Amino acid sequence: MLNGTILSTYRESDLLNVVEVYRESVMSIGPEQYNEDQVKVWSSFPDDFDDFNNLLYSGHTYIAEFNNKLISFGTLNPIDHIAFIY
Repeated sequence: MLNGTILSTYRESDLLNVVEVYRESVMSIGPEQYNEDQVKVWSSFPDDFDDFNNLLYSGHTYIAEFNNKLISFGTLNPIDHIAFIY
């Protein structure tokens, strides 16, 4: 773990930063395993902010911040299943 990393519960005010981390992750790792069309669809998943926010709230979502920048997030849904980790 990075020294100075802060873990906290997801808040709606984190949404745009979570979407940014999600998209950056998909665009950087996706092309290694998926074709361009698949990556495009995958990266568009959070386009509907309301639906994506509701999905994040439907489980236990946590964020990690370093130097006041959101660097990672994860969702457990149900509590014993990793739904997202970026």
